[in-house]
Amino acid sequence: MFSGGDQTFLALDAVNVYFMIDSRDGVQIAKVNKAGGDPVILASKMAYPRGLASNGSDLYWASYADGALRKTSVDGGAVSVFGNSSGSTAMDVVMDETSVYCACDFELLKFMRTGGQPVKLAAAKLGFMKLETDLSKLYAISHDYTRLYRISKSGGELAIFATFPQFSVGNFAVDATNVYWTNSRAGTVMSLRK
Repeated sequence: MFSGGDQTFLALDAVNVYFMIDSRDGVQIAKVNKAGGDPVILASKMAYPRGLASNGSDLYWASYADGALRKTSVDGGAVSVFGNSSGSTAMDVVMDETSVYCACDFELLKFMRTGGQPVKLAAAKLGFMKLETDLSKLYAISHDYTRLYRISKSGGELAIFATFPQFSVGNFAVDATNVYWTNSRAGTVMSLRK
């Protein structure tokens, strides 16, 4: 059993669970088979990684320290930088079949999975902390957790989907029909139809 690490960042694919482990030399990024077994370290000495996303062949994450987006094979190997958030603090990543999306200090960015320059989808004064996606839209919560934004994956208007009392939301997730969030003050799980 591993202890430590930022337990808020987990990713799944058809085979593995991906997670982070604190170490003296920085954070390690690891996987364990869903059926069980020993964890396998995929990357070591990472400085402030944020978010994890896997498509079954590659694992992606952002770096809070330098704004770089990195990836490695889920089978292990070299870690490479495939994009950069231009000095903006990278907070979380999600992905779909073609793109990796990054929530940053004050921007939402879209990267092609093959790399290259990002496309800025939106900007907000309150910034973005955590990111989720469904088939067509992105959902991002503000740094102070008071606003949940929604925007098309192709960009456009950044809409406020829901508002909350400050620091009452612990986390959120989306599925095909609803947005769910934990209310840390009330100790409840809430939902809102999309």
